[in-house]
Amino acid sequence: MTAPPPKPIWQRVISVIEGDQLRANAVSPYFSGLPDVVNGFVTLAMHAMQVTGARALYHALRLDYPGSHFKPEEPLYALRFTTDAVASAYVTDKPLARSIGKAGGVDLGYGPPYLGNGFTGGENYNLPEYWMIDGVLDPGAELWFIPTEGEEQLAAILTGNKEWVGVTGFGN
Repeated sequence: MTAPPPKPIWQRVISVIEGDQLRANAVSPYFSGLPDVVNGFVTLAMHAMQVTGARALYHALRLDYPGSHFKPEEPLYALRFTTDAVASAYVTDKPLARSIGKAGGVDLGYGPPYLGNGFTGGENYNLPEYWMIDGVLDPGAELWFIPTEGEEQLAAILTGNKEWVGVTGFGN
């Protein structure tokens, strides 16, 4: 018998304020008020591996949309996680969704960065994008601090008790 394929690793980019809230286990309503639930746009981590630094992610993910609280000159955090709730990730393009056997994608009615074609519209990048609803993070999810330029640093890990525990040495 063959082993099931590994779970995909998802990535959700969040602001420094939201990341600091997670690290302090003071979870905002943006995360459904739960430390282990994600809603909103996500990418597969493997699709964004070549994008390094917060400034590059800002441009690649088109975080310059109207009302955005992201700024190209500020660092950010990235949640990297697996989930058993695979049905909570939806292709954001109806024709693309139909091509993989889904009745339809998610028509969110948003403007940029949501282009309605299943991809972000960033400079020099076309990253597949999904919409996640109530994605329950598996224990071991990671919170990475991403400076505008330079090396990422692991900041916290989600425990089986649904608490974020800071990594020794982060912020030093």
